[in-house]
Amino acid sequence: MGSFGQVTSLSRAKLGSVLKEPCCLQRLAKNRKSVLVVCLGLALVLCIVHLASYVVSRNVSPSPMFGKPSPQRLKPRLKILIVSYMRSGSTLCGNILQAHPGVFYVYEPLLYLWDHYVPGKDLSKNLPLRRRAKALWRESKPVIPPPLDFLSYMFHCNVSTYNLDFLTNVAHSKAFRESGCVKSVGGSNVMNVTLGCATGVKHRCQASSAVAQKVVRLTMAEGGRLLKRDPSIRLVHLVRDPRGVLLSRMRFNQKTKGEMHKNYTSICRRMLADMKDTVHLNKNHWGRILTVRYEDLAQDLLSITSKIYKFVGLEMLPSVRDFLAKMTATDARNVHGKIAGDTATKVPISCDNSLIDIKLLDSA
Repeated sequence: MGSFGQVTSLSRAKLGSVLKEPCCLQRLAKNRKSVLVVCLGLALVLCIVHLASYVVSRNVSPSPMFGKPSPQRLKPRLKILIVSYMRSGSTLCGNILQAHPGVFYVYEPLLYLWDHYVPGKDLSKNLPLRRRAKALWRESKPVIPPPLDFLSYMFHCNVSTYNLDFLTNVAHSKAFRESGCVKSVGGSNVMNVTLGCATGVKHRCQASSAVAQKVVRLTMAEGGRLLKRDPSIRLVHLVRDPRGVLLSRMRFNQKTKGEMHKNYTSICRRMLADMKDTVHLNKNHWGRILTVRYEDLAQDLLSITSKIYKFVGLEMLPSVRDFLAKMTATDARNVHGKIAGDTATKVPISCDNSLIDIKLLDSA
């Protein structure tokens, strides 16, 4: 092995001069093993150099949006799930998250299903999935995706024309609007999307640094099963005083009928069950569930938003702060969520409430 040390210490120039000597072949013949080891070592070095150059070249890939080279996303894509209730500020929370330019936002991906707690639907855990689906999809689609599977599809950017047919009200999503998919009935549905629409949305999703979805048709028990299935998901549980929820539902477009107005007697039961499940889930999924009160979000928008962003792993960019500043302006009111300081976040029982409303609140 002494000769091996001498050969390995030679530079290329010295090795070339040695090979020119008359006795070079005899020396090599005597040290075949040493020469073989040196050759294998050089081959290994060349292989490592080639692999390193390949990895570097892969770090810059064509941008699916514009076709120009862009740095490949090195960090895993963030997965954010907002679980809430109808008229509890979930759309407001979703808008806050999609204010970040790197977020791909899916609005209410489970609207093809009936709510668990609508009286008369008997939506038990053992109910066949097709019976839980609304008539439009039950009668037109041969396969109804289970809710947890469908959420996983969206988190992994599995955006096919078939999957997109289950999405509605996509006008609430900036990613869908900018992908040219808002063109159907009422400017909100994606029914019968074109292949170009699906491709554009999929590329937008794949280029994002985070996927956020907000749902009001998922219990915390179901959310817990999704957390177990995918350890990278962060869940924001948005709650609101049930009295405020019911009053908001009753006053929403002055409707007195419909899905959201039928479950007065079950909203408190559902919230209580979800809170109990949250306590249990926090023990098994510590640090992955954040409970936020809508009242706190409305009264201290910047502080609570910063808390949510930190929890899910998003950076509070200046553009996000500008968006929040516009939301708190006096002309920023809309039906999807009230601005900070709005008295609608408070729920007094006053003369403005009808006797019927008060009785419904008391019986809930």
